[in-house]
Formats: sequence, structure tokens, C-alpha cells
Amino acid sequence: MRNTFKQKVITLVGLIITTHSIAQVGSITGTVYDKTHNESLVGATIIIEGTTLGTTTDLDGHFEINNLKPGHFNLSVSFISYEPKVVKNILVEPNKKVKLYIELEEVTTAIEGVTVTATRKTNTDVAMLSTIKSSLSVANGISAQQISRSQDRDASEFIRRIPGVSIIDNRFVVVRGLNQRYNNAWLNNSSTPSSEADQKAFSFDVIPSSMIDNVLIYKSPSPEIPADFTGGFIKIFTKNMPSEDYLSIGYSTGINTSTNLNSFKQITTSKTDWLGFDDGTRNLPQNFPSSLKGLSNSQLAEYGKMLNTSWNPHVTTAIPEQKFNITFGKKWQKGNRQIGNITSISYSNNHQTEDIAHKEYQVQLTPGELPPINHNYTDSVFIRSAKIGILHNWTLLTEKNTKIEFRNLFNLIGKSSILIRNGFNGHEGFTIRSYQDYFQNRTTYSSQLAGERKWGENLNSKIDWVIGYALSYKNEPDMKQLRTTLQDEPLLPHYNEYYAAVGLTPSVSDAGRSFLKLIEHTSSIGINYEQKLDLNGWQPTIKGGIYGEFKTRSFNARVLGFAKNSSYTESVWLPTSQIFSLENINTSPDGFILKESTSKSDSYDVNSILGASYFALNTNITKKLSFYGGIRAELVNQKLNSYNRYGLPLTVNDNKIDVFPSANLTYNLNDRNLLRLAAGISINRPEFREIAPFYFYNFNDEAEYVGKSDLKSCLVNNFDLRWEQYPNTGEFFSIGLFYKKFSAPIELVFKPAGARPLFTYDNAESAYSVGAEIELRKSLKAISLLKDFYISMNAALIHSRVQFPKESIFRERPMQGQSPYLVNAGIFYQNEENKLNIAIQYNVIGDRIQAVGIPFQNEEQDIPDYYEKHQHMLDLTISKTFANNIEIKAGVKNLLNQKFNIYQKFKGENNTDMDLSNKQYKEGLSFSIGANYKF
Repeated sequence: MRNTFKQKVITLVGLIITTHSIAQVGSITGTVYDKTHNESLVGATIIIEGTTLGTTTDLDGHFEINNLKPGHFNLSVSFISYEPKVVKNILVEPNKKVKLYIELEEVTTAIEGVTVTATRKTNTDVAMLSTIKSSLSVANGISAQQISRSQDRDASEFIRRIPGVSIIDNRFVVVRGLNQRYNNAWLNNSSTPSSEADQKAFSFDVIPSSMIDNVLIYKSPSPEIPADFTGGFIKIFTKNMPSEDYLSIGYSTGINTSTNLNSFKQITTSKTDWLGFDDGTRNLPQNFPSSLKGLSNSQLAEYGKMLNTSWNPHVTTAIPEQKFNITFGKKWQKGNRQIGNITSISYSNNHQTEDIAHKEYQVQLTPGELPPINHNYTDSVFIRSAKIGILHNWTLLTEKNTKIEFRNLFNLIGKSSILIRNGFNGHEGFTIRSYQDYFQNRTTYSSQLAGERKWGENLNSKIDWVIGYALSYKNEPDMKQLRTTLQDEPLLPHYNEYYAAVGLTPSVSDAGRSFLKLIEHTSSIGINYEQKLDLNGWQPTIKGGIYGEFKTRSFNARVLGFAKNSSYTESVWLPTSQIFSLENINTSPDGFILKESTSKSDSYDVNSILGASYFALNTNITKKLSFYGGIRAELVNQKLNSYNRYGLPLTVNDNKIDVFPSANLTYNLNDRNLLRLAAGISINRPEFREIAPFYFYNFNDEAEYVGKSDLKSCLVNNFDLRWEQYPNTGEFFSIGLFYKKFSAPIELVFKPAGARPLFTYDNAESAYSVGAEIELRKSLKAISLLKDFYISMNAALIHSRVQFPKESIFRERPMQGQSPYLVNAGIFYQNEENKLNIAIQYNVIGDRIQAVGIPFQNEEQDIPDYYEKHQHMLDLTISKTFANNIEIKAGVKNLLNQKFNIYQKFKGENNTDMDLSNKQYKEGLSFSIGANYKF
């Protein structure tokens, strides 16, 4: 009993002493700033000298070290690319907080009087969140650090992990469910080149992921960015100044379950296909005439013999995917200047096979009944692609707060493919077997010379400028197409089962040859000036600038085809490998001759001039409420010269000045929460191809496409409301609402036109889109077992409607390309001690209209819209670093392997939908493994 009482007394005394001891501690808190820019630094390291106590700054640059015994301490503060600083003799008193304001300078080393300047890191997750928080408008982004955790090979793959972003055709970006035409992209503060003849979009598959520093997507209009965007304005920044000297070499390989190590077919090949370009095998001979019209039949036969007429597929084995990359980074100190260079070269070679079920339907006459089949095909596709990418960037930094950059990006993509089609053509009533032999080379080059200078007291004045040039080249030499038809009646033994559908006049789909070439040059210049003012305590910042862009495009298509010499030609019954042999190209009744079917409308020339200027104001209205906004004016002059389908000259000359106001309000609820409200007007202008009268036969879709010269621009009113929260360093949460009102939106629409579908472009009367977005990035370190895990998730829910006059037979529907929902999610494991990273990432987008149908006579008899069905995508990536310089990465893409499906919603019984598939296939699982060694 006494022992128990004694133990209680001892325990009580101990608690009193402990409590008194705890009460006699203090703490050090503060904020770390960039001295030059007066911006808080995220992730700076704070250490109590002589101890292991320390912390890092959060997203607001704040830090706090608690439970310090009273006394004097020295505080060491460091941050990469900044001069370390020691705050000495800090007195900590009992039960008190010491508050510090610490400034760091962007100077890393001082050697013999030489000042070394540096740039801050922009490729980390923390840096990206800091950029989003300090942005003056609604924005999202992705860093190189996050990209490295995936298997994404190029920009088109990793960019879909940004909130509200998805991908069409594996290369075109869709933001907030709005298709590629409503988005704009710049590369390093200059307009991007486009090699797409048929798309108003930048093809994001031309930029390897290894060359990216970060990507930002602005979702609300601002005075300093172009007005020709509605979904998102995408800024892609390539790698620039290295933080250290290094040489990195990487190799990876992979197999796809549907393709690699299986049989693979090719028809025409050249010795340089593996490098992404044709060695001239597919080109027209040098002495080939510019036109075959007016030549004699004997001349036409001789010229026909000059072409490659082989239709005999040869079988090989699809080797595993091959990827190589080498990157070099180097810094030099020259007097008071620092010079840095990053050079990167990447190469990949890949095979792909697809077995596609391809159907097309005619008009449904009775709800609930299957519509007649227009065609029912099985397409076997064999694609080999090669990519070469070269990045070569230089940066010069001086002690006078001046930076000059010279950036270069070159990409070459070559794709050779054959398509073998079998099935029933319901429109003509024949069973057919068709072939396409196709090669495409896309080359893009982008170069910018840019500079930035700051001066004045506290560096309150800033000017930056950029001069850019971009080249886009697309070459499709000798795209061959051949159609054969099954003969129903018994044939003599030496006849083939299928005969070539060659007529007396050439047809691009039956025995046609197309030669297409696009060349586009873009020159640009931009200058921006920024001034911070102090007007009796009011400290606004004013910005202004000008931008000019001149673009020219030349597109030429030459269409040839073989025709038979008489109504009955026995040669059409020969096997496909023999039909167009040299002995059969002659003027005899059983022979073939080459003819020209090129029309004047198969070529067009376009040039456009864009001149823009803006003025913007950034200021605090109250201590917590800030305003950023202004006005932008754009002058656009667009000229097109071509011919209509009847051979008559066609000229489009659009010259207009538009004014675009915008406003962004930011309310800082506290250090970790802010509210944004944004409004502005943007525009969506017709692209060159959309106003060109060129008729193009698309063999893959078994359809034709043509432009419309009287398309109008679409004006859009944009409104955004978003709440952002930054709980801890590296964590983020946001929820937002947006509304967009479209006047005369431009869409791809279907029109019935005989044997094949015809797609063209048209303006609807109006449309609207309203949606909600949510994003979460959260560490699980609060749970001890999950301390190395974090989760990332973003989602969007969107509702849109295209509106028509009440008397119109057109039905209201979602906008073309608009997804009703998008979800990206991932769980990541990062163990710094073991240097092990594991990532599981998920992506899905809701069903969206790929092309708009059209009513036929009345709304009960129409062509339904073409929808792309949602796919659930799941990827797994594992990486491990050994000895600090060897990284092994392995993974699986498309673990669920769901079908890609294009379908149409026909009318079922009792007002139900009857979904009938138009195209569907499986892409297969992709396994990869690779290594990267850094010297």
C-alpha cells in the first residue's frame, strides 16, 4: 500500500516537472523569400546548426521549428540555385515565437570575383504547384518529375493526366471535353508548327516526354495570351539550363500482346523507313511529267511502267519496340556569365497491328429494326513507325539580370502501313477485298531566340522578347489503293477468285495513286513589358505587349490511277501480285494505262497575318483581394486561293479586328486557401483545311472529307469559379465550376452523298457548356504504414448542348467532341531510402461525339451521331535506382485492354437506344523494360 502511494507521488512529481519543462520551450517561425523577385520560396531547407532539427518551407514559403529549449541558435537556410545563408545568434525565449523574414539571392557561387547566376527549378511537382498558386489566372500543369513516374513516351500520352484533359486519335489534346479545335498550343512562348492537313490542332506526339521540363494549361482568358482558345491554352516548355554537368544514356524495349513477335505484313519498303523517311522509292521519277492529261495512250503506258506496281505483301515478324535516348548537359563559367547547354537525341521504332470490325449503316426507316448495311468489313492493319527527336537549347545568364535563350526542337516521324480489307459492300452488293499501301513522313522544326532583362530599383522593370520560326512538312508519297471484287459465278481454273475493280476511268479508291505534300512556315515575334509602380502607397503592376505572326501553307495533292483499255479486260482476273506487272501495262485491250485524275481543287495556298497588342493591370483591391485583367486586340487577315470542284477560281479573304476583354479576381482566404473568379471573351477561327474546297477520300473511314469556304468564326464567353487549397508542401486540392457560351460553333458533320459518307464542316447556331472540376493531390504520410504513398486524382463532369432554331429539323445534342466526364487517378509509392517508385494510374473519358449525324427528310429517319465509347485505361510502372546513377524502369500499359469502339445510337423500340458498332478493336497490353545510366 505504501509502495503504491509512493509510486503515485513519484509519478505526480514527474508529471509536474515534465509539464514545467515542456512549458519552458520556444519556437522559430518565418518566411523565406527570393530577394530579387520578392516571391516566397517553396521547399527551402531550414536547419538548426549543430543539431539534426530542421524543416522545409511550405507552399507559402513558411516554416516553423517547435520545442526549442531557451538559448541562442544559428539557423542555416539553403535552396538549390541560391546562395546559402546563416542567420546567427537567434535568441529563443520560453513560451515565445521568434519570427524571421529571410531573403535568399539567386547566386550560387563566388569565385575570384566572378558572380554566378542561376535559374530556379521548374521541373518538380512542388515547383509546379507553386506556379499554379501564383498564377494570375485559372491554370493546371504537369512537371517532368511526374512525367518520369509513368511510361508515357510523348506529350500526347502524359498530357492526358492533367485535370480536364483527354486525347483524340492518340495525339490531339481535348481540354474540358472540348475537341482539339478549341485549344491552342505554344512551344517555349512561340506558336507551334502543325503538320496536319485535316486538323485544327498541334500533334502532341511529336515531342518525346524526355525533352519536357513542364507543361502549363491556362483555362481562363488573359490579356497576354492569344484569344484563339476556349478549352485550354497549352504552354510546353522544353528542358533548358542544366543544374549540373551530366551525360545520360537510356534504352528500353517492349512488346504488345496484339503485335510483337507475331507475323507482320508490308508491301512497299525503302532502305530508310527505319529512320522515318523514304529514300525516294515511293517518289515519282524525276523525269515524270507534271500532268498526264493530253498524252497519248502509249505514253501513258510507258509512264505507268515507271511506278512501283507491286501489290504482293511480304510477311516478316514484328520485333519488340526499340527506344534509345542520349542527353548531354553542360555549364560553363565565362567571366561574369554562365552558359548552359542541353542537347538530347531520341529514337524509337515500333510496330502495331489491329484487327478492326468496321461497319457503316444506311438510313433507319423503322425504329427498332436494324438499318440496312452500307458496308460490313474486317480491316487488318499493319503499322510500322519510327521517330527521331533532337533538342538543342542554349542559355546565357549574366550578372545584369539578363537571360538569353536559343531553343531548337526537331522531330521526324515516319509511318508506313498497309490495310487489307475484307467484307461486304451493301451499297453495291459485292463482297470485296481491298488494299491500301501507305507511307507518311511528318517533320517539324521549331526555333526561338528569346531574352529577358530586369532593371531599376528592386528590379521593378522587366522586358522579355522572342523571335520564332517553325517549319512543318508532311509528305505522303504514292498512297496506293486497290479494290478487288469476289466473282459469284464459277471461273476457269487460271482465273483468280477476286477480280480488280478497275474501270475505264481512274478511281482513287479502285486502283488509285495519291501524292500529297504540305509545307507550312510560321514566323513570329513578341515583346512584353512589365512595370511595378509605387503611387503613394498604391503598388500596381502594368503590363503591355505586342505579338506578330505570319503563316504560309502550300498544299498539293496529285491523284493518278490505272484504267483498263476496254470494257472486257482479262488481266483483272489475275492475282493481285500480277495484275499490274510490267507486261500488263500496255495499250492492248487486255492492258492498263496510267491516267491523271487530279483536279484544280486538289491544291490550295493560304497565308495569314496575326497582329496583336494588349494592356493589363495587376493590383490589390484590398489586402486579400487582387485583380488581374485588361484588353487584347487582334487583327487577322486570312487569304486562301484555290478552285472549287467545278474548276472555277475560289478566293477567301477574311480581314477582321476583334477586341477581347478579360478579368481575373483572386481572393486569399488565408495562407493556404484562395478563391478565383475569371471571365473573358475568346474566339475560335476556321482553320485552313476547313475552308479549303479539297475533296479527300479517306480509305480507313471509307468516307470523303471536304471543306466549306464560308465558315464563320465562333465567339465564346467564358466564366470560371475555382477554390484552391494548399494544405502542405506537395499537396493540393481544388474544386471549380465553369460556363461557356458559344456563338456559331464549328463542327464536323455528316452528309449523305451516294456510295460513301461525306463529312464537312458547318456552323451551328449556338451552344453552351457547363461543368465542374475537382483535383486532389494528397500525401498519406499521416498513416505510418502508408508514409511513402501519395494519391493524385482529378475529375470533370460536363454538360453541353448545341442549340438550333425551333423550326429546325436538327436535334439538340452535346457538342461534337465534348466528353460528359473525365477521370484521372493514381496512387504512387516513393521510397527515398530504397530509391524505389511504383505508380498505378487510371484514366477514363465519357462517350463523346466523334462526328455529327444529320436528319434525313425528318427526325424519324436520320443518320445518328457517331460516338466514341469510353475506355477504362490502367497502367503500372515500377522504377528502381541503383548506385545513384542507374535507373531500371518496367511497366504494363493498358492492363484492362478494353475495346476501342465507335458506335451510333439508332432508335430502338419504345423510345430506347439501339447502339450499333461502327468500328471496334483491341489495342493489346504493352509490356516494357528499360535502363538509364547517368554519368
